[in-house]
Amino acid sequence: GGTDTTRFPRVNFDVLFDAPEKSWHKRCDPVAQNTQKLLCILNYFERQQQRSDAQLSRSLVTFHRRCLACGRDWASSNMRIANIKCQVDIDGRIEDADPSGASTWEADFANSMIGGGVLASGCVQEEIRFLLSPELIASLLLTERMGPLENVLITGSERFSSYTGYASDFKFGGNFQDVASNDIVGSPDSNAQTLHKAEFRRKTTITAMDAVSYSRQEYGLQFRTQAIRRDLDKAFVSFQQRSSAGDGGDGSGVMGGATAPWIATGNWGCGAFGGDLVLKAVIQIVAAAEAGRDIKYLTFGNEELSKQITELYGALFDGDDGEGCTVAQVWLALENFRLSKERLSAPRGGEELFDFLINYKWSRRRADYASSAASDVPSSDHEAAVQDDSGAYVAERWMQQGDDGAGDEAESLDNVAGRKRGRARLLANEVSPEMPEEVLDSEDEKETAKKQREL
Repeated sequence: GGTDTTRFPRVNFDVLFDAPEKSWHKRCDPVAQNTQKLLCILNYFERQQQRSDAQLSRSLVTFHRRCLACGRDWASSNMRIANIKCQVDIDGRIEDADPSGASTWEADFANSMIGGGVLASGCVQEEIRFLLSPELIASLLLTERMGPLENVLITGSERFSSYTGYASDFKFGGNFQDVASNDIVGSPDSNAQTLHKAEFRRKTTITAMDAVSYSRQEYGLQFRTQAIRRDLDKAFVSFQQRSSAGDGGDGSGVMGGATAPWIATGNWGCGAFGGDLVLKAVIQIVAAAEAGRDIKYLTFGNEELSKQITELYGALFDGDDGEGCTVAQVWLALENFRLSKERLSAPRGGEELFDFLINYKWSRRRADYASSAASDVPSSDHEAAVQDDSGAYVAERWMQQGDDGAGDEAESLDNVAGRKRGRARLLANEVSPEMPEEVLDSEDEKETAKKQREL
């Protein structure tokens, strides 16, 4: 039916051969870009053609759509940020974070229609990852538009190509020899419909997580509680271990062995989709803590962001009198944050959020948070509230100040926290002075992604 075109990705190679011009991107030569994309796909078929039928039947790729029954109760979580590691890297690529695939999942900054513009004009993080491992393109045939509580987990794909550049500068770089380790495949369940009797599945795991697109005028909307909750739920289901998600036995007979502790991620939805760099980093750290996963955060050459994330992680690691902030405490802080009026449509709100969280009174007990949540409203002592045209309340300023007469105690706690933050920073890599070009999302995904909010 006609509605299927809005529910499922478009699976056709005609756009790659047609190479229509992009009116919004004069720098890009669609013929040159699509030629490089086709070279990756043709390289896959050439490599596979050299293998025998027996060799081709040995490996297995699994596609798993996962869905939460309902959103998480973030206000009640006692999981602590200090229970996870956060390694911040200014350089590097997500697909290179763990060549063995055994210890790290790769985040796919996906379109809600998985694959994005891989078979069209897009050529950013998701599209490039699918071109390196064209087996991932099969997910377009299997996966309808992802909902807010869903993600897609793909395990076992092989990488065939290397590359240079990004977006309009992307170029096929020749063969890539995949060295990922393997899971062992035993006997499939009696009710499993398998095409081949596979012997192994590569450990490489891609976890697809789609972001919401915000125009410049809509920038401030992502700081609202509903938007933050949506992204926390999305990141959580994407980071959740297989066993926790109930998908340990998928019928394939795969015996996976030890679980991967790490997630490699980065600036999720922070290019053309308009996401705030600091907000998205905090959301992913909190979701990783809730899922019990360590996080490798790649900032793609953004030195300032690397320093901010390291400092924020240190503050959250040391909060609650040095025990580490709970997920519930960070959730309450995000609820309390109000973006100033002048930042509603300017992409610099992360600076305010950074200052707000760094200076937040994390030393207060969780019981104090819970008892004050209902009465934690704007007051003349903390903020001058104004109302924008849409009726959303914002704050011209919001300062977390110590109580009168508690200066000595606060200073003592700050000294302890500062020393512990120094230890926490040892978990993050030192920032390199080299700064490659910042990664951006594809402009041509905007129109498709905006439909998410209408569904």
